[in-house]
Amino acid sequence: MPRGYRLELLNPDDVTHFIKLLTEWYPDIQAGCESRFLRTDFYKTTLLPGDLPPRKRFFLPIVFRHESSGELAGCIFLEKNESALTITSPLGVIATNHRHTRSGISCLPSVLIAEVGRMMGLELAFYISTLRAPSNQVIAEKTGYKLVGIIPGNDRDMVSPGVTKRVFEAIYAKLLVPENSLYVPSEKSLTKNTRNLWAELFPSIPLR
Repeated sequence: MPRGYRLELLNPDDVTHFIKLLTEWYPDIQAGCESRFLRTDFYKTTLLPGDLPPRKRFFLPIVFRHESSGELAGCIFLEKNESALTITSPLGVIATNHRHTRSGISCLPSVLIAEVGRMMGLELAFYISTLRAPSNQVIAEKTGYKLVGIIPGNDRDMVSPGVTKRVFEAIYAKLLVPENSLYVPSEKSLTKNTRNLWAELFPSIPLR
């Protein structure tokens, strides 16, 4: 953890206040998939399932707290797929007044996805990044994630006040197990276009 910050699980009593903070930190959250984090019923039914231990939860709501001021400085929601042994994050936000480089927490969401995944024995970390600004892309690449695709129309964003459109988003992935644990497809199983993409994405992994 960067000095001066600590991690906590989101307290159920703080949900209403937290939702208000989200709208301040991230005004565009009002449209698309992320808008579910503005509904109190979503927290009650999905994110805060009573006394279920964190390792057993499918969603893990983590907040970052500034120790000297006591204020919330950001959050990340982790989502694991127990069957596929994967982990992702449907939302990670840093409070506006903590985004300066001195805070050291800008990279924390992408780091936590992989580190919590390893602690849980999961094998792949991935997440979706907006293409409306380069900051998340820079952080993903800086923290060891690989760009593996761009998805057209993957979600709906408020691109300007009152205007919502479907947007392009990038998908980043980080393998949490050795490459030799992967099954590599044969060349004959891929189309020409897929082979070309494979060569671009994974030049160090030859097809069988």
